Amino acid sequence: MGENTEHQAFTYFTSSVEYYVGMLEKLSGIVFVSKITTSKYGQTSKSTFISYNHGNTFVPLYPANQSRICEWPTCQIYIPPNENSIFDSFKFAKDYPLVMAGLCAYIENGYQKSPKYMISYDGGYTWNDVDLQYI
Repeated sequence: MGENTEHQAFTYFTSSVEYYVGMLEKLSGIVFVSKITTSKYGQTSKSTFISYNHGNTFVPLYPANQSRICEWPTCQIYIPPNENSIFDSFKFAKDYPLVMAGLCAYIENGYQKSPKYMISYDGGYTWNDVDLQYI
């Protein structure tokens, strides 16, 4: 019998893990989780995941294919929590619950880029840049 050392290694290198969870009332089963992991050495890892099946499985958020900033798999979208809530960070279209917009950040190769306003047309799975010059 072997011993599972994965948890021991995680606690040895990790100082803290913060989770910010939000569920969409308009769309049953959709759950967002933003995770911030801080190592004992001060390094921070940030990521946001989405579930479409009531939290049974999660996948990271991705930029849409036409994104000019970075491409998957080296790039993910991070939704920073606002006032300890992930849903205070973005707004939803009143008549189209799959459409949402907010301030998001690209995480490329583990490094966070400057936050940008982004929009999702598919319930939060992929995100597009919002060109503010047209607003």
